Amino acid sequence: MFAATPGGGSRPFPASGPAPVVALSFTTVPGMGIFSFDVSVGRPVDAYGSVGLTAQKLVRGAAVEVTVLHVAAGGEIGRHPATADQLFLVTAGRGAVRTGDDDWEPIGAGQAILWRAGVDHATRAEAGITAVVVEMEDMPAQAR
Repeated sequence: MFAATPGGGSRPFPASGPAPVVALSFTTVPGMGIFSFDVSVGRPVDAYGSVGLTAQKLVRGAAVEVTVLHVAAGGEIGRHPATADQLFLVTAGRGAVRTGDDDWEPIGAGQAILWRAGVDHATRAEAGITAVVVEMEDMPAQAR
């Protein structure tokens, strides 16, 4: 995953030192915060040869990070290693994912992919993908 930098660029996690959590559209309501994470708010990311990718960090803590990614139709998140266990929850769109040089596996809204730390992986979008990515060490996972 990638952390937004103040100049609008990005750097791969883990970042040295804390990266800012950028919520460009934030409304304070007593007892809660309302964030916008649509594609217009995200930061463009081109690391690892990624194309058509924007990222909006929502949570960055010592134990967990949550990011919303948008991959434009025809775009791709370039092959890179997971820096921690990574749960990629597709909320809209369709495309394909792969691990290393394995075959592309189709994915779509309502599906989730779990990559363990250190695993090389890539994602491409046929119809623009929106995904919520949760990263943490030793993520417990249960599929039913």
